[in-house]
Amino acid sequence: MLCERCNKNKANIHLIKVIKGKRTGRWLCEKCAREFGELQLTELLKDDNTSTIDMLNNIFDNDNDIEEIVCKACGTTYKRFMDKGLLGCSKCYKYFGIDLDLKIKDIQGENRHKGKIPKRAGKTIRKNKNLQTLKEELRKAIVIEDYEEAAVIRDKIKILEKELNGGL
Repeated sequence: MLCERCNKNKANIHLIKVIKGKRTGRWLCEKCAREFGELQLTELLKDDNTSTIDMLNNIFDNDNDIEEIVCKACGTTYKRFMDKGLLGCSKCYKYFGIDLDLKIKDIQGENRHKGKIPKRAGKTIRKNKNLQTLKEELRKAIVIEDYEEAAVIRDKIKILEKELNGGL
C-alpha cells in the first residue's frame, strides 16, 4: 500500500486521530508521518534514554485525554463494545467506523459476509457477489497478461451488469 499523502513511498504507519469524537485513519510513509509530527512514539522507541516502562506510563497517563466514542443512537461506547463484543444497534457501525472495520478484519480476516444468502431476496445479492468475483478474476487475468481469458471475463461482466441494471 502506498502512502496516502505522497503516493510514492510504502505506507508503514497507520495514523488514527480522534477529533471531537470522530476518528479518521490514514496510511502514511515514515517521511510524511514525520513531517506531520506524528512520530512521537517512534521517536521515543529510538531514544535509548527512555525506558519502556516510562514510555508506557506516558501513554497510559495521556489515555484520559482521548475522547470516548459513543453511538448517539443507543449510547453504547466503543470501550463497552471492546469489553462485551456486542454492538448496541445498527447505527454503531456508522459511529465506530474505521476502528470497528479494523477490529472485524482482525478477528474474522475479512469484513464482508460470506455466509448463506436467503433464497427469496438473494437473487440480486448473488448476482452482485458474482459480479465482484468476476471483476477480481478480470484483474488477476490482466496482471498475468492472459488477455483472451480477460476478454471472456469482461463479456460476462457486461452481461451481468446489464441484468442488474434491468436490461438497460
